[in-house]
Amino acid sequence: MRAIFRDPSTEAILFVDASNAFNLLNRHAALLNTHSLCPSLAIALTNTYRSDSSLFIEGETLFASEGTTQGDHLAMVMYTLAVVPLIRQLNDLAQQVWFADDASAGGCLNDLVA
Repeated sequence: MRAIFRDPSTEAILFVDASNAFNLLNRHAALLNTHSLCPSLAIALTNTYRSDSSLFIEGETLFASEGTTQGDHLAMVMYTLAVVPLIRQLNDLAQQVWFADDASAGGCLNDLVA
C-alpha cells in the first residue's frame, strides 16, 4: 500500500474491513467459483460445505448454512476463491492489496467511489 499511496496517480485510498466475512460467506456462490477457478479443490470444499454445518451450543444443535467453519484448514482457501471474481472486476479500477477479509485499494477517486 505504501507504493500505491506514493504513486502520483493515486488520488485516494480506500480501506475495507469486512465485518464477519467468513461467517457470512455465501457457500453456494463460493462453491460455484471453486469449481471454475480451482477444480482440484472443488471436491474437498463441496464435500465439506454442500450441507449445513452442525453447531453444538449448550446442548442444542444449530445448523449453519452460510460461511466457513472456524478451524477448517480450507476456510481461507474457500473465502479467497469466493472473492476472486470481485478482485478481478476491480483490477481495472484500482490497485489492490488483500489480506484475508481486509482490503485496501488506491487509485482515481471517481473509480473508488463507483
